[in-house]
Amino acid sequence: PKNFGLKIIFQNSVIVYLGTICYGIYLWHYPVLIAGSEIFHLNNWNKVLFCGVTTIILATVSYFLIERPVLRSKSDAGVMPTHQGSLQS
Repeated sequence: PKNFGLKIIFQNSVIVYLGTICYGIYLWHYPVLIAGSEIFHLNNWNKVLFCGVTTIILATVSYFLIERPVLRSKSDAGVMPTHQGSLQS
């Protein structure tokens, strides 16, 4: 098959999960990076580990406590747009 390699990558559960929480990762990574640098004075590898783990934890918590309930309430109210013509087949 033509796109077999990409299909394997994009169906990987870790990649799918990171895609689900990616907005939270985007929002949280910078404050966590600043905290790791300025408050805790971590060296490079400790900063990478601290920031990566902390960002994923915060993104997960904010997804389940904030983002998902808001998306569900919009969906229940009929506000969410339909995805006709999307790339899904």
